[in-house]
Amino acid sequence: MGTFPKSKNILAFSLELTDGRKVTFSLDVTDKLAELAAGGTLQLEGTIEIPAPTPTPPPYWPVPDPDPELTVGEITITGWEQVDGGAVDAAM
Repeated sequence: MGTFPKSKNILAFSLELTDGRKVTFSLDVTDKLAELAAGGTLQLEGTIEIPAPTPTPPPYWPVPDPDPELTVGEITITGWEQVDGGAVDAAM
């Protein structure tokens, strides 16, 4: 490994995890290399914290009807759209 005294010296890592995620990070070692004497050694230690993967939601079962129809008694409603109504508090 060589050093470039007039520029930054960046040590870059790329890890591929067994679940397929890739984690990359870099570390500026310019100051550490400036203190390194000819023939000296450099030891770097650190901890990498990798967040747990975001779970993939299960597929809908059954698959939603793309053109829903709702029948209530003798009334049929067609062309209605499902929307997210937000959070609801059902406490009494």
